[in-house]
Amino acid sequence: MMKAQKKTCFFIAPIGEEGSESRKWSDKVLNYIVAPAIRSLGYQKPERSDTLSIPGSITLDIIHRLVEYDLVIADLTGRNPNVYYELAIRHASQKPVVHLIREGEDIPFDLKDSRTIKISDDIAKSKVIIQSLRNQIKESEKAPMVYTPITIYAKLKSLSETKEPIEEKQALFELLTEFHSAISGIDARIADLDKIINDIKGDVQTIKVSSLPSPFVERRLAKLDLIKYKAQQKGYIKNTTKDS
Repeated sequence: MMKAQKKTCFFIAPIGEEGSESRKWSDKVLNYIVAPAIRSLGYQKPERSDTLSIPGSITLDIIHRLVEYDLVIADLTGRNPNVYYELAIRHASQKPVVHLIREGEDIPFDLKDSRTIKISDDIAKSKVIIQSLRNQIKESEKAPMVYTPITIYAKLKSLSETKEPIEEKQALFELLTEFHSAISGIDARIADLDKIINDIKGDVQTIKVSSLPSPFVERRLAKLDLIKYKAQQKGYIKNTTKDS
């Protein structure tokens, strides 16, 4: 019996010269985040442009991968122009793409409606980030449509060219806009929840391994209570406190 062919993944990232900070960061994300995340999902080893040709050049081989590969993962860290050029090509292909960015950096305006996974410098948090990446890959594989600025424009253009009455076009346009806004809102809430969970797990781990005096532990527990309260206020978890 023949083995099922593994899926393909191309990693877009700012590479830089050998030994540069951008290369070190890209290597870390590729080796400690991307590769482990896709390994259990039936993908081949992820490819990056420097393994194919001169770093930074856009060749037919790279464009082929951007258009044809099953999955593209793009690291938006540093706002590298080559990364955005390649990402635009992938968006036009209307195939699954996942965005990453270094924690602390701003997500570009045109991509603020797209869910972006934030990567911490702390490798200790990599397991949580890997799981978040796996979850988003699974969601993108199941989605009937990939939502990017280009796919949304294409849908709206198609809608404007139909022969439906103006009133129906307007209603459909508003429905599509509301649907996209709802998805963006859900993605933003999930991203906020992921951050809260990361904070809680980090604090719990600190308390478990800590041999410091009790006042330190009490402060950490107080911080956990504050995080829990904020999560309840945002509606992420239920308030189980009963009124007396």
